[in-house]
Amino acid sequence: LHRMSIAMSCVFCGRKDLPSKDVGPVLGKHPIAAHHHCLYFSSGLAQNGSEDQGINGFMVSDIINELKRGFKSPCSYCKKKGSLVGCSVASCRKAGHFPCLLRNKFLFQYFGKFEYVMFVGSFFVLYWFFCC
Repeated sequence: LHRMSIAMSCVFCGRKDLPSKDVGPVLGKHPIAAHHHCLYFSSGLAQNGSEDQGINGFMVSDIINELKRGFKSPCSYCKKKGSLVGCSVASCRKAGHFPCLLRNKFLFQYFGKFEYVMFVGSFFVLYWFFCC
């Protein structure tokens, strides 16, 4: 018997065919799996658990709530719903799926251990996306 590897789609961008060098590895398992960068750059999502809870500390209930939030807004580029990554410039309204923004040459930056704009131990992390 041969084992088959079934690639899971990311719940944030809906894609499963993207190179991990661009979007990071797929984290989690069915039914909730996400590309590393789609998960970490999602604007309204915080790491509320410890690393061994949920998906790397992102609780499944929080992920579901974030997906519901994103379902209301279309991507600035592909126009499909599910826009979860917003520009970090307060006056900018651009938002999109991580892969769409990456294709359009937007700048992504992060520093430190991820705890979305929260102080954790000696680390303060910022995950930013800039379009302008």
